Amino acid sequence: MLFKEALFFTGAAFVTFGGAYVVLSYVADVAVSHYGWLTADQMVQGLGLAESTPGPLIMVTQYVGFIGAWNDPGPFAPLLYGTLEALVTTYATFLPCFLFIFLLEGLDDDLLKELRSRAVPQPFGTHTQPLRLENSVREELTKVAILCSFTLDQVKEMIARDEPMFRELVGPTWQFLEQPTGHWPMFSRPEDLANMLLDSPIE
Repeated sequence: MLFKEALFFTGAAFVTFGGAYVVLSYVADVAVSHYGWLTADQMVQGLGLAESTPGPLIMVTQYVGFIGAWNDPGPFAPLLYGTLEALVTTYATFLPCFLFIFLLEGLDDDLLKELRSRAVPQPFGTHTQPLRLENSVREELTKVAILCSFTLDQVKEMIARDEPMFRELVGPTWQFLEQPTGHWPMFSRPEDLANMLLDSPIE
């Protein structure tokens, strides 16, 4: 169990790109559907836990490692085995980062220059760069906003105040549906969300 989870989390860190939430969606799918280390309900609880604390990636990977070992401790005490697995999971998740650091540390200037010359620029801006929506066609499309953290009245109030984050929500092509889950209704209430979208008058 320890080796299998360590290998999985090291591999997940190697093959996933795009940040913590890309890794978490992959981990959730494989840990629940493929390996069966924990149930879907337990996975949702782990994701909710991660959203309430800093460091969602490592929090969820530790949680998956702990619960997986707790559910199948073998001859060991569940608490001891779960704690050990959480530590192994943490180490395995960060192992590729250390490997890249150590492997690239010994490169000389010529090799580093070669790497930079072959690098492909990132095709999209980072989260620190402003996002500019310039295609006017988007204004003609019918759009829907699922309101999970704000009520409809709060959203309308912020639109009326011309809050910068809500300026894009102005216009007759926008429709608003309330789903007061707080966050991530696709995990906490997926059936309700699907029915809401199916029953909406949007074409």
